[in-house]
Amino acid sequence: MNQEQREALQARVFEKASTDAAYRAKLLANPRDVIVAEYGEGLPEYVKFHAIEEKPNTIVLVVPQLETDELSDDELETVAGGKNDDDIQEDDYKNGRKVLRHIGNAGGHRL
Repeated sequence: MNQEQREALQARVFEKASTDAAYRAKLLANPRDVIVAEYGEGLPEYVKFHAIEEKPNTIVLVVPQLETDELSDDELETVAGGKNDDDIQEDDYKNGRKVLRHIGNAGGHRL
C-alpha cells in the first residue's frame, strides 16, 4: 500500500469511525478484519493494522518508519525471487530500486 492509498484509507476510516459507534467498536476489536472486508481484498498477510482510540486528553502520534539502507525481510524476498509476476505490486518495484541502491552503495557506487 503506497502512501497515497494509506492516507485515503485513513481518511475514510476516520470519517466513518467518527459517526458510527458499531463500526468504531468493530474497528477497535479487530481492525484488520474491518479494513480487509471493506477496502482491501488481497492485502498481504504481512500487513498489520493497529486501531487506537484517541481520548480527549491524549494525542496519538504516528511515528514514520526510519529511512535506512537496510533491507526488510519483505524487501529481500521481493528481490530474491520469492514472488512471481502476479504477486508483484507497485511498491515492490520501489523496493527493488532500494535494493539496487543498497548493492551499489556496498560497492562504493551510487545507482
